[in-house]
Amino acid sequence: MVELVMVGLGVFMVAADQGEFGAMALWDLLALAYLGAGFVALRRSRAEDSPEYLLRTPTGFPGLRFNFLFSAMASAIGALAAIMTIVEKDDSDVKAVAGLAMICAWMLLHAGYARMYSAVDQKSGGLAFPGDQAPNRTDYMYFAFTVGASFAASDVSVTTRRMRWQVMVHGVASYFYNAAVVALAIGLLKS
Repeated sequence: MVELVMVGLGVFMVAADQGEFGAMALWDLLALAYLGAGFVALRRSRAEDSPEYLLRTPTGFPGLRFNFLFSAMASAIGALAAIMTIVEKDDSDVKAVAGLAMICAWMLLHAGYARMYSAVDQKSGGLAFPGDQAPNRTDYMYFAFTVGASFAASDVSVTTRRMRWQVMVHGVASYFYNAAVVALAIGLLKS
């Protein structure tokens, strides 16, 4: 539900060309609260909790697709609003809040991929983690953020065609997202 509110707020900021401090700060607060709640849940989870938690993850078409879609949309719209704000506004406070939105949007994208990887892996396999324990939330977060930061699968083996496709799309999206952030940062430093 928080993701849906973030999407709506982001669409409002982009469509109305409103990169104002209040709207961007509210988006940041929602993103930080959402990510913070996820971090608390991650820290409280234990390795032996993984099978039960994974069974509660929506794996059907509507549940999984919409769950991931809202994360990706919240991330993309938040990033777009932040980029538009950074480029168009001269207020340093607004730019700082927009910069935080870029970081939160990046984290939302990869947290969404972590949930998607866990659901797909539980339903039909596709990831082989090192060691003999079943993967838990931390393992999927590790994998998603590694792909997001390095565009590579690290020490986790991708074993199915469907999962290879998901990882490739994630890596390519991350590459362009990170390239846009670097280009924006260079542009800001030059101005």
